Amino acid sequence: FGGTRGPWCGAPISDSCEVRFGVRGLDSYIDPATGGRVFAVNGHPVFIRGANYICSDFLLRQPAARVWSEVRLHVTAGLNMLRCWGGAGCQGQALYEACDALGVLVWVEFWITADNDGAEGGAAGNPLDHELFLHSAARVIRDSRAHPSVTVYVGGNEQRPCAELDAGLASLVGSLAAGRPYVSGSVFDGFADGCGGHRPNSEVFWDGPYGPQDPRVFFDADFYAFGFNPELGSVGLPVYETLCRALPGDMSQMPVFKPVT
Repeated sequence: FGGTRGPWCGAPISDSCEVRFGVRGLDSYIDPATGGRVFAVNGHPVFIRGANYICSDFLLRQPAARVWSEVRLHVTAGLNMLRCWGGAGCQGQALYEACDALGVLVWVEFWITADNDGAEGGAAGNPLDHELFLHSAARVIRDSRAHPSVTVYVGGNEQRPCAELDAGLASLVGSLAAGRPYVSGSVFDGFADGCGGHRPNSEVFWDGPYGPQDPRVFFDADFYAFGFNPELGSVGLPVYETLCRALPGDMSQMPVFKPVT
């Protein structure tokens, strides 16, 4: 406001803060022609080129400078969405702030994964404390909802949460982060085949493929059958100089790609 007194009635300022914010329009829908989910920003459909952001440090350290550097690397690689995979815990403000500034969309995912819920549709007893789970989810939504980069909230990886948690998450997103879609899992509602393998007379869904890929196969017309692939395996190796520093002797020689038939 300028000076030390507010503009109203000459009263002193009791508190102040400085924030950055952004405004953007978001539409998300399932394309009937492909079954894939579409994201449109400010009225313009965006062709999603994404990556899973899991955890770059075993000790879960997230210094802001490092996080910004990692997001810049994704931008340099031509990517425009980061999926905060649910099995990797929660991301701090630095990631959202970097994505806001650098124009990267963010997919926020909760903590139901194929290796901990035990059953298709989610095992009702896992996680054990549903109240704590939803309390934690509400905190994540409140911490992320002010960021224009945050685009979609997803219940879990490859599985739906159990019915109680699924309904609870949908309610939280609807009440705390209005305007963002909630999707039960990463292979439903426009991701993978959109039906989790339960569409009558259809192919069973899949994400992947996994393992190192020959980059040329991504341009094959039949590489992936569905409109939006939520997850791929590794597609490359560290740069050659890093291999030489990390591996001794002949182990650091550049590998040769040999297709297995």
